[in-house]
Amino acid sequence: MTAPWNIGALLRDLAVRDRHPAVIAFAAEDSETWDSATVADEALRLARGLRDAGIDNGERVALWAPNSPVWIVVALAVLSVGGVLVPIDDLADAEQLKAALVSSAAQVIFTTARHLESSGEILGTHAARVFLVDEDEGGGQLATSWRSLLSEQTQDLPAPPPDEPALLSWTSGTTGSPKAFFLSHRNIATNIEALQKLNVVGPRDRALLPLPLHHAYPFVVGMLTTLTIGTAIVLPGGTTGPLLVRALRAGEVTTIIGVPRLYDAIWTALQTRVATRGWAVRFLWRALLQAANFVQRSSGLPLGRLLFAPVRRGIAPRLRLMVSGGSRLERETEDHLEALGWTVLSDMGWRKLRHCSLATGRTHAVRAASGGRSRTGRSASPSPTKRGLVRSSCMAARLQRAISIIPQRTTKRLQPTAGTEPAIWALSIATASCLSPAGPRKSWYWAVARK
Repeated sequence: MTAPWNIGALLRDLAVRDRHPAVIAFAAEDSETWDSATVADEALRLARGLRDAGIDNGERVALWAPNSPVWIVVALAVLSVGGVLVPIDDLADAEQLKAALVSSAAQVIFTTARHLESSGEILGTHAARVFLVDEDEGGGQLATSWRSLLSEQTQDLPAPPPDEPALLSWTSGTTGSPKAFFLSHRNIATNIEALQKLNVVGPRDRALLPLPLHHAYPFVVGMLTTLTIGTAIVLPGGTTGPLLVRALRAGEVTTIIGVPRLYDAIWTALQTRVATRGWAVRFLWRALLQAANFVQRSSGLPLGRLLFAPVRRGIAPRLRLMVSGGSRLERETEDHLEALGWTVLSDMGWRKLRHCSLATGRTHAVRAASGGRSRTGRSASPSPTKRGLVRSSCMAARLQRAISIIPQRTTKRLQPTAGTEPAIWALSIATASCLSPAGPRKSWYWAVARK
């Protein structure tokens, strides 16, 4: 039986993998590769340094920077030392930054020289210590380099208690104002363990991760799960078409972890390109697409892999899998991409579950019923579907409503630090089904709701 996941085990596994690439980061004109041993070594040294600096269990550490290998190292170090990571959107304006620092009560922040220059006053007021992730020499009196924290010791640290919070983040605000929520180490662990069992990627794969890591979906699925499995993370130099294509090709990407907007853009770009060709090409494109769609729907045979092989090679020769989360991928887009020969895994509603995390255990559950109603004392029956990596039966219940009916022993109040005014949240439970090659499995979701 596989041992339960924890951050310490992940760092040990990375160290053992040695030269195996962990993160491949592209810039405008060049790229850099951080192997697994380097990521583990830097994260452990930084974790030791954080502990020596008095930052340990329960300390909230903000991270305000774009995706980078150092971003990942800092996140791993904070989790390893038992701190609570508070990732902030790199595009946050001054008002959003101030609100995040006030509501999280973070006294330590890792950021960039650009952010320090534009928001130094806010950082100086609300954060006691500022460290720069993109400077080796520091930023004068206001900040020092993250490397100044590195310890010479790389011994393992004790694993944080599983029920302690690991991540403090916010919902996207698509259904109202953004709401703060916590994920515990257990929440994250069970998510990763469940996704590992799907066996859709492995150590030979490379996953393009164009999504900002401050969101829970790319943080847990795109970063932690990918590192755990041994799949290399490929960070593009930007989100424009040419930069994404460059990372896909030069990074030898086999998997994309994206959102529906990205896949809509890929399909639209292909359609636009075909539209500029002659009538014969357009006719042939439509005919082959319809044939591939028909054969796949009727027999399950991926005819498009043969018919459209030249098209796929022209985009990314090794790309085979597209994983979609964050919101619902339109059926039409999914069908088109699968007809072209790619495998598409979509989640049918991750947008409502980004702030949720799989958690196991026998408890009284909330059953998510249609129309937003919820019932107690019953488990949701998994509803099998071939279309989806995760299909949530609790999406319709809008998990914010599933509160107060949970027995006290299955909830945990998370009090904000004194002097701050974020809402008090409680963890409630709902059920969902998680698909695997062996069929649907019933799992528990921990959901956050206002008390």
